[in-house]
Amino acid sequence: MEFAEFISTPEFEKLLKLSSRLFSFILMTFALLLGAKRKYIFASLLAVLSILSARYLSAILLWSRELGGDSFLETNNFDFDDALFFLSTFTEITKQKLSKSIQIIVATTVVAYVAYIVIKKRKNTYIYICALILIALAQILLMGYASYYQFKLSREIIYQLEKDFSTAPSGFAATKNDIDMFVYIGESTSSLNMSLYGYPVSTTPRLDALYRNEIGFLRFDEVRSTHTHTSPSLARALAISAPQKNKELAYWGIASVIKQSGLRSKLYSVQPLNGSFAASSRFIFSGADFDLAKEDKLLGNHSIPKLKDHQLLEKALQDSRGGVVLFHSYAGHGDYLKNIDTSLSSTLPNTTISTQGIIGSSFTQDVANSIRLSAADYDRAITYIDRNIAHAIENLKSRNKPSVFIYFSDHGDSSFTLRGHDSSRFIDEMSTVPMILYFNDSYRNKYPEVFNRYKKSSTSRATKFLDQVSPTILDILGITSTQAIDVPSLDSINKHPRPYILERDTIYGKSKIVFDYDSKNGFLQSKFVSGTPEPTYISIIDKQFNHENKICYHRSNSVAKALRAASVASCIEFDLVVDGDNLNVYHPPSGSTGFRIEHIFNIAQHRKNSLWIDAKNINDSAACEKLTSYLEKNHKRAGEILVEFPPKSVDNISTLLSCGQKLKALKIRTSYYVPTDTLTSCAEDSSQNNGACRDANSSVQKAISSGIFTDLSFDFSGYAAIKKIKGAEALKWNTWTVDAKKIHLFPRQDFDFIIMDTSSDPNTY
Repeated sequence: MEFAEFISTPEFEKLLKLSSRLFSFILMTFALLLGAKRKYIFASLLAVLSILSARYLSAILLWSRELGGDSFLETNNFDFDDALFFLSTFTEITKQKLSKSIQIIVATTVVAYVAYIVIKKRKNTYIYICALILIALAQILLMGYASYYQFKLSREIIYQLEKDFSTAPSGFAATKNDIDMFVYIGESTSSLNMSLYGYPVSTTPRLDALYRNEIGFLRFDEVRSTHTHTSPSLARALAISAPQKNKELAYWGIASVIKQSGLRSKLYSVQPLNGSFAASSRFIFSGADFDLAKEDKLLGNHSIPKLKDHQLLEKALQDSRGGVVLFHSYAGHGDYLKNIDTSLSSTLPNTTISTQGIIGSSFTQDVANSIRLSAADYDRAITYIDRNIAHAIENLKSRNKPSVFIYFSDHGDSSFTLRGHDSSRFIDEMSTVPMILYFNDSYRNKYPEVFNRYKKSSTSRATKFLDQVSPTILDILGITSTQAIDVPSLDSINKHPRPYILERDTIYGKSKIVFDYDSKNGFLQSKFVSGTPEPTYISIIDKQFNHENKICYHRSNSVAKALRAASVASCIEFDLVVDGDNLNVYHPPSGSTGFRIEHIFNIAQHRKNSLWIDAKNINDSAACEKLTSYLEKNHKRAGEILVEFPPKSVDNISTLLSCGQKLKALKIRTSYYVPTDTLTSCAEDSSQNNGACRDANSSVQKAISSGIFTDLSFDFSGYAAIKKIKGAEALKWNTWTVDAKKIHLFPRQDFDFIIMDTSSDPNTY
């Protein structure tokens, strides 16, 4: 077995954990030895390091295993502020409970003390010390090898960029020379947190108004960044690619193509000259005018300390008449408040929902508090971004000549997990980005055919990728090419030649998420490592099968998880408990968090997500009527609704007839939850579990004869048993929790609503 294969095994994970424990034990042993010699300062230092390594080292080692060359690329021209923000996200990595850490520290200290006694009593002390040093060296070498390998991969990314962009563009020509274009490149801005895209907090009020009132304002809903780090994302987004005679691809930066066509472009960037931005900027922006001294090897305008987006934006707008302006912002990047002018942002109202109701219950309290504060700061940064984008659009709106505004973000950010945009801890919102096109009156009047194409495309639910931006720029500007550009523009229905994101070189080999789903092999055609890819897999599955099934996101009982559910799936499944007058979202025995059904409807109404309401206590007629009363007033705000009645409903079905008929009259699906224990027992061995089969059959027959149920819902483990129940096929079937990686093997044709397994979601409650 090769080393790259070995480090991905559970055995290697155990080895990492063991080695971290040994390292902590070694440090504590030396601390005791030094303490015995009254070298208290060094002893104390080693003891503290031992305690820290016992609490954090194992988690950090496991995280570092997932890094790739793209992660190390971020250290290019190292920036201290960026590093501090990145370190602040480690609270999510190291979320080991304090009680567990204390156990490890106590055990380490006891073992170290035993070793100290043994060493002290032996004459050949140096032999033991040498053995401990060798173990420590082995630990360091293990970490060192992984770091060196990943750093080497980051250098190879640079070499590959130099090779890809090694030729000058040719064959491009501008057929129009009367268009102003402003390309606004956002930073770390996820559409998940924008009210323009359904976020239930008003983070983008100005853009919301423009979307409602401006004919020329187009919003694309299903756009994916190709990476979670700036350089690899923009290297695809702002490049034109074309196949050559040798079947390899040639890449040209958008600025050099614009220049070769006969037009001019100018770059304004608030990006600091560090990190991965600098790695790709000299390729994609080569050919643009910029205001730094010629001897400066890196592009960008971070020559004024603490420059904020809105300050440079004014200058960019003044100079944006007659050509293309490329404006790269920095607002949206953490530390969020540090990179905006807070006097131009809005403080959003506090919610009554508890921290657990917002981000789930899987985090320790200190981490949960950090996440909540970070998410609030991120929302405030979005309001600043909203102000700047709207201001730029209003500027182009007022012009008499044809003018077009394009906004997109290089990647998203995961504020509800405190992972930032770290590719080694990927989760879906890191790649869900906003895409806005605005055509002013003059452009629409002079070139209506172009505008109408993009208007039609903006209503499509098909997935688009950021590398479709550059062909779109050329198309809108009227730049033709003798080259066969292979990536389609945003208005095209042609298939994307490279429908994947997050391509990374890791110690395991190539890693990426492929969106071209193979219905026979599922996700087996591509290898992806690190992070939480399941929400993205569910998104791909939903796009593939939503015309046949309702693909549901399981147990969306926190704000963060419900938002993610609405973004990736056509259906949101959540638990509901009727508590008096309140319709609360939680799963007993957990308690209420203040997250209520109204919040779910606020989230679902933007995309018209279907809802699977797992109503825990509507076997009580008063509770059922309370839910029905709410749905009578609100059911049209969401997509199709399925209300699931609990197993005990058939025991007092006569009291539920009125409620059930009202729901059916609203065209709301009503499903009976077949008891899992009896159905599963029957499916395992019907001959040995006759009692369970009788009970399952009896409950289903009662449900059918009541006339109030349109559906049956059950755990898939009982599938074999339900198929044998007479009359069960007359109702529609729904099930849970299906592994996204195995759905190509699943009998979808027998089901309507399908709940996917979301147990890996970090915001579960």
